[in-house]
Amino acid sequence: TTKLVSCGSNLRRVSPSYNLRPLVYYSSTVPTRADRIKSKLQEAFSPSVLEVEATDDGCPGGSVYIYIKSKSFDGKTTLKQHREVQSHIMEDVKDVHAINIRTVPSGE
Repeated sequence: TTKLVSCGSNLRRVSPSYNLRPLVYYSSTVPTRADRIKSKLQEAFSPSVLEVEATDDGCPGGSVYIYIKSKSFDGKTTLKQHREVQSHIMEDVKDVHAINIRTVPSGE
């Protein structure tokens, strides 16, 4: 027997077997965490390359991977680049356990 559990704006079907990961059903009308982050970074940095991947979208926990290449990072230290990225996405990652950010200046 399975049951539906609410998780943010999504529903999870939870299996009685503790070894199985719950299946997550996403609504196509609600933007995912990755979509929101991607939109904010696109607007802020106009990157030539942008990849955003989020796990456990809409639920506490999970992780976010960001790869961004932009002229905005030219001449800045890696720490400064990461702080700029984080300042734009703080609201979307406040309940995330891990954030992996890879910034690349346009010259590399």
